[in-house]
Amino acid sequence: MKRLFLFCAIICAFSVVFPAGAMAETSFMVNAATSGSDAFFKVAVTPDGGYAGFGEADDIPVVSKFNPYGYLEWSKSFPGVVNSNCNSGAAGDDALFLTGRTESNNLWVVKIAPWGKILWQKTYTHTAYSSANMMGTSTVATADGGCAIGIRINVDGFSGASSYDQGLVKINADGALEWIKCYGTANYDLNGEIIESRDTAGSVDGYIIATAEDDWAGVDDNGVVLVKVDTAGSLVWAKFYEGYDSSDPAVPDGNEFVKGLCQTADYGYAVVGTSYSGSDPAWEDQQRIPFIIKVEHDGTLSWSKRFGILSTDPGGAGFNYGDVAQASDNTDLILAGTYWGDDFWLLRMDSAGAILTERVYPAESSGTDYLSSVAAADDGGGVASRTSKSFGAGDYDAFLMKFDSDLGFQCTDCDRGYNPGSEIADMTFKTTDIIENTHELDYTASWTAAENTIAEADTGFLLWYCVEDIDDDDDGVENFLDNCPLTANPGQEDGDGDGYGNACDADLSNDGVVDMNDYMKFRNFWGSEESSADLNSDGNVSMPDFMMFRNMWGSAYPWY
Repeated sequence: MKRLFLFCAIICAFSVVFPAGAMAETSFMVNAATSGSDAFFKVAVTPDGGYAGFGEADDIPVVSKFNPYGYLEWSKSFPGVVNSNCNSGAAGDDALFLTGRTESNNLWVVKIAPWGKILWQKTYTHTAYSSANMMGTSTVATADGGCAIGIRINVDGFSGASSYDQGLVKINADGALEWIKCYGTANYDLNGEIIESRDTAGSVDGYIIATAEDDWAGVDDNGVVLVKVDTAGSLVWAKFYEGYDSSDPAVPDGNEFVKGLCQTADYGYAVVGTSYSGSDPAWEDQQRIPFIIKVEHDGTLSWSKRFGILSTDPGGAGFNYGDVAQASDNTDLILAGTYWGDDFWLLRMDSAGAILTERVYPAESSGTDYLSSVAAADDGGGVASRTSKSFGAGDYDAFLMKFDSDLGFQCTDCDRGYNPGSEIADMTFKTTDIIENTHELDYTASWTAAENTIAEADTGFLLWYCVEDIDDDDDGVENFLDNCPLTANPGQEDGDGDGYGNACDADLSNDGVVDMNDYMKFRNFWGSEESSADLNSDGNVSMPDFMMFRNMWGSAYPWY
């Protein structure tokens, strides 16, 4: 049975009335499926305590917004935008961003309000080389209300259209292109992850790009590359981190591949990935195993570790996908990836790299399950996402899990997973300053931005949940299914079809706040049967509805 949900929060102004109880954090698993291939490649925690998944629904770019209980508030897909497994997204203080590319290989971005209203969508074109392969591969919402997007672009000013550079696009809050620059060498440079960087005073001081390359340092094998640029995109530093195997510490082995990146509590940076350098030469099969490196704010290496099954042949335990996030309540790091190629893998490490907790889900694998993104939640836990074949519909379905600080699922019947007993050991990395080998190319003048009107579509997700059955408003509908989870509405009436129940939704103008615009609409509906203004759902817009409207006056999203 198809389910599509949105949630609202009630805050009152004229006579301030709060519903009994308060929304509490919870843990859950949710599987979102269509008839095709689905995934949430990226996940983010939103300012209201909810979660956003960014990825694909039946090969079409999608962004889905969940409330803190796992309730699907809204989900939007954009047929006509190309999904190349590189779509990415991000959540900021006041909006969500989804990135893709058009059929003509140009960069496409949409900005969406947290309650689901599209604020703008634009296409950005490289006029000098219109068929450049502009794939938005990593997106971060910036402190100024805009976003920064890492792209792969096959023009670099040196070897022409046959080469790729790592590009960085800065877009302001209104969608205007501020600047685009490319960084790399005259050879083939891949795209990487990006984050916004803050200094020790907490101020934004630029961006960090992380990738794995062999060209920058002039060696034959991949190493980790970190490029720091300031807020104008100008190079600050660039460093190459090259791994060594355990057989000959004097000879670098290389072949590191970057999976995830975050800023740490001390304003340094952590990078996770996979490496042949961490393999033991005595092992029968030289598999890539997971690594994590910690660097200071200036790129100086603090420590580096390898982890997983280290005392025996690691086989396929390769962290095939993966990500890292700084825990919100302390200096711990939370990692998410894939264990033995087909299980969810969560780890919690302290600031020195020691494993504190780890869990693998499911306990008995019945499918193929991947995690490729993780974000820290306010309760000390986190949220991770990608795909699952073990839960829900049993196909490659979009999957999101909210877990607690112990990487578990409290008070639910979800699969409890198991502790695989991973080991962790020091790993040797050599650091090389490569700023002299790195070019910075400004392409701002050769790009244009244009409005785009690609129509949104309903994803039609079928949902499977594993979550505690809590009903805070005692209306007979569990929170994760309730379009007004803190306001009783057993009928779940939603007159305007926006996914927010009438009982908690007086935002008739869909602008995120109950104000004069909504009053004018309400007044025009007085005495009618208009369902959007019939807040008590009795079939007539009358005094009881006005009393409810008055109590919601001045309230702003989220609605509960």
